[in-house]
Amino acid sequence: MSADLKTKLAQLKELHELGLMDEQDYREGKKAAIAAAMGGRTGSVPATPGSAGGDLSGATAAGPAAPVSPPPSASLPSLSGTTSVSPLSGLPSQVGSYRVLGLVGRGGMGTVVRARHMEEGWASQQGGDVALKLIHPHIASDPVFRERFLTEAALGRRLQHPGLATVYDVVADGPWLGATLELVDGRELTEWVRRGGLPVSEVVGLLAPLAEALDHLHGEGIVHRDLKPANVRVRSDGRPVLLDLGIAKDLSGDGGGHTQTMTAMGTSAWMAPEQADAKRVTKAADVYALGLVAYALLSGRMPWPEGESDLRVLMRKTSGRLEPLSAVAPAVPGHVSAAVMSALALDPSARPGRCGALVESLAVAPDWEEFSVGSETFRLRRVHAGTYLVGRMDEVEDDHDDEDDEKPHHPVRLTRSVGVGELAVTQGLYRAVTGCNPSEFSAGVTSARRPVERVRWTEAVKFCNQLSERCGLDPAYRMEGSDLRCDFKASGFRLPTEHEWEIAARAGTSLTYSGSDDLAAVGWYQGNSGGRTQLVAQKAPNAWGLHDMSGNVWEWCWDWFDADAYEAGTMTDPVGPPTGVRRVRRGGSWNGASQSARTTYRNYDGPSFRSDNIGFRIARTLV
Repeated sequence: MSADLKTKLAQLKELHELGLMDEQDYREGKKAAIAAAMGGRTGSVPATPGSAGGDLSGATAAGPAAPVSPPPSASLPSLSGTTSVSPLSGLPSQVGSYRVLGLVGRGGMGTVVRARHMEEGWASQQGGDVALKLIHPHIASDPVFRERFLTEAALGRRLQHPGLATVYDVVADGPWLGATLELVDGRELTEWVRRGGLPVSEVVGLLAPLAEALDHLHGEGIVHRDLKPANVRVRSDGRPVLLDLGIAKDLSGDGGGHTQTMTAMGTSAWMAPEQADAKRVTKAADVYALGLVAYALLSGRMPWPEGESDLRVLMRKTSGRLEPLSAVAPAVPGHVSAAVMSALALDPSARPGRCGALVESLAVAPDWEEFSVGSETFRLRRVHAGTYLVGRMDEVEDDHDDEDDEKPHHPVRLTRSVGVGELAVTQGLYRAVTGCNPSEFSAGVTSARRPVERVRWTEAVKFCNQLSERCGLDPAYRMEGSDLRCDFKASGFRLPTEHEWEIAARAGTSLTYSGSDDLAAVGWYQGNSGGRTQLVAQKAPNAWGLHDMSGNVWEWCWDWFDADAYEAGTMTDPVGPPTGVRRVRRGGSWNGASQSARTTYRNYDGPSFRSDNIGFRIARTLV
């Protein structure tokens, strides 16, 4: 007995003893494993008898799909026009109306050969050579399996989609049962997986046609259930084609009573956890498999340690203990990692509703991301990488004092996107993270929705690191000797730089205040605040949905203040001078004049200064 067969039998026994496989499935699994091992060792297939049966295409009026299936290891080899063809090796020279040209590959269920219809006119209509998928005679003789195979071949023939390999004919000839399919000329998607670490744009390009094909299947009431890189061929034009509907499930029928004998169908590594109980398989299983393919393309690995047994992998899946994509591929954008992991949710209802929705979530970065700490929820708005204008224009004439430190009007280039808080940090969020609330205006049941104030710059920095840890992000601030440093590449929360703050406040406009030329419409200041802070988000937001960036409380920024910090010409990712005495604060406050609430107005204080009109807003770097 070979070592591979011993291992497979031991795994089947373990699954049986754990109650994950019933007695009948266990016996059938052992038989299939032994048959596969014998077939692989001898390399031969029984010769076909001399009598030839007719072509049964169209004669598929069998009942609903009979779901008796082989164990996960008993899969057919995949098909490819560029797969090398071996000598005939004991195969019949003809099956039905097809001449066998060579062996493509063998699997536990059967053999795939390259073939061609003997009627050349018909062969031309099929595009020349085809892949003939032959079921092993000892499997094809099972009447339940035969019924199911014929039904699924009929399903394949009715499906016409550029992302699916075409099914042409069903062929029966003596002990042989098979189907002819399009011989796809291309390379196996596994080659891309082996490369790993692909750019998101390339992954989206590969997955979008697959998602379209899968959604087409689902629209026809069919679940593929065996999506994996080995079942995908990428044509020379870059478009992938999905192969092998051999275990697809037609959800339109009632199963004809056969669903009680279904076992886990698919290839174990790529199966959704619910496929251990095939009666509950829905299109969400294909979403899960597509998520695994995305994970592998982005990282070059699976979400579990290499070398783990099938059983341990199954236990990881059924307990929701997959390794997060962000942990193994930190360079992958956060929203992409989150989208992939959502497709791998244990609960099928928690996954994206369509395969296309998953790919769409990878392709387009969301404008908002949401976090929670206890009962406190907060959002950040994405400010996309790009070039923006900041500073006060020389030609502006209004009733406000002109401040030289607001000039010149100049372009700023952000090479990385940044998330900026929708609101100033509230008292409720500050208390949830730190356990305290230093605010002057903290009385009343609604105080949790007021901005926190009386926070030193140093305390705001400490809060950012604490919040990062609570949300599982890498802290942005660290001490180097006696110097505090900000890692602008870290995923954690931080204070916005002065330029990031102004870009977010202006929101692509040249309005005087954040969201309007009328301060009363968007902010609280000495003319309307009633002598105290007000609840956040009571005034209209700016064009990017950010509230209270003019008025209510001043907001600390990262930079040391420098009156000459603004420069003519393009500034790239400016973070302010390396040293200084006072830190920048922006935006004006509840007790300030309207002038100080302008988006270009600059102010400052020492990092240890606290006041009931100073709070802060958080930001974080986005990949």
